[in-house]
Amino acid sequence: MTSQEPAIHVVDDDADFRDALAWLFDSRGHQVRAWASGQAFVDMARGLNGQWRSAVVLLDIRMEPLSGLTTFGLLKELGCPWPVLFLTGHGDVSMVVLAVKNGAWDFLEKPFQDNELVDKVEAALARIQSDEARLEQQLRQAMPA
Repeated sequence: MTSQEPAIHVVDDDADFRDALAWLFDSRGHQVRAWASGQAFVDMARGLNGQWRSAVVLLDIRMEPLSGLTTFGLLKELGCPWPVLFLTGHGDVSMVVLAVKNGAWDFLEKPFQDNELVDKVEAALARIQSDEARLEQQLRQAMPA
């Protein structure tokens, strides 16, 4: 895989769950990066200095010390364009619905079927690629011949 391919960022403080998701997407040919905390992920995103490559974020809502909702808010402050799919359990659905209303891509309640998660992520990746193709075409059309 090249670094230009869209990445899937898995942000979850549960090592077993994070590793299982990384394996799931890696086994399906996706480039995956796993993060043990929201802070580590935000620090990486901040270090990009606005040079966003295509990516999708899988974000656990309940993490310590930086929650998924706080992590999402910080990503929005940075101008991060990546679709964020919240993963939730513990009856957190109302919190995640609010996050979706504030711009998150979608959410899934744990436990979920692997295929359902993969379908949602691949839909987000397809949307990113479609948006990028449309922008590229607009740029070509705007350039003088």
